[in-house]
Amino acid sequence: MSLLESIHKGKRQSPPRLLIYGVEGVGKSTLGANAPKPIFVPTEDGLDRIDCESFPLCRTFEDVTNCLATLNNEEHSYQTVVFDSLDWCEKLIFAHVCKVFGAKHIEKVDGGYGRGYEHALTYWHQII
Repeated sequence: MSLLESIHKGKRQSPPRLLIYGVEGVGKSTLGANAPKPIFVPTEDGLDRIDCESFPLCRTFEDVTNCLATLNNEEHSYQTVVFDSLDWCEKLIFAHVCKVFGAKHIEKVDGGYGRGYEHALTYWHQII
């Protein structure tokens, strides 16, 4: 088979990925709650006043990955995954990297010089 025969033609179907950034209280989570059939992956406490469905509060990176694995592996009707919030998820990732490397701070991981942040990217890619 020639490589020319394997050329893809037309549009590709893939879901959109959006990042909404803004200060506290401007309506980011409310917007997410109005997306098509949303499920929240909460990494911070702040959904009290929003009518939505959510997993229990994620306190570790493993909690986050368990939520995503559940959505990936089990039958459900959700169409939108909403992280609330990514900056708190980053804290969970940094804590996980520190735990893996036995460091007290992300900047001390694997000898420093930004290596902790590089290792954190591996975990960000798992989420994305």
